[in-house]
Amino acid sequence: MCENPDQLDDYARRSAALLKKLHQTEIPEGQLPDATHKIYDTLDKVSEDFTPEEIEKLRALYDSIPRQNFFIHNDYHVKNIMEADGELMLIDLGDAGAGNPLIDLIHCCMCYRFMGIGARDRADDEVSFIGITYGEMKRYWKVFLTEYCGGEKEAEQFDQLLEPYALMMYFTAAMAHPRLPKEYHPHYANSVREKVLSRYDEIIGCFVEN
Repeated sequence: MCENPDQLDDYARRSAALLKKLHQTEIPEGQLPDATHKIYDTLDKVSEDFTPEEIEKLRALYDSIPRQNFFIHNDYHVKNIMEADGELMLIDLGDAGAGNPLIDLIHCCMCYRFMGIGARDRADDEVSFIGITYGEMKRYWKVFLTEYCGGEKEAEQFDQLLEPYALMMYFTAAMAHPRLPKEYHPHYANSVREKVLSRYDEIIGCFVEN
């Protein structure tokens, strides 16, 4: 994408089509690990930064995602997709498992909409950890989600549902990362309270209803 920025939209469509195909692959019970282990492990790592009641609510939000057994990559972003002879190939399958496709989509939303943006003043200009600018990441995500959902209106509505879950994943994953200084934890925890827990009654069960 860095070498061929004019093909960014095409890459987004192709990677969305690949993920959608993977998400249609049902995994026999017990043949792959439960893909939710990663997000619950993260909550365990940051439990000291929240009250027990807050952790219970954060777990309940993840618990409200219906249980399914489809293939989940669990780290699906463009640095883990390569191209060989015109075919997209996946790498970094260490966290792959079985679960609800929403897990991958929440992670994708986190990567393309939120990862690192909070620390930058000019999000559209600076190069992201992926190697493209944050403006390009947002564009990639819009095209990607539109392809996955089958239309712009559907993608916009789905993006709104994913947002609080992606924010919860973003802030808690950042807090659990060993390179984030402890003094940043209160700020990130308060962001979870303001952006996610304050909307708890509104968002709990939203995926079941939709």
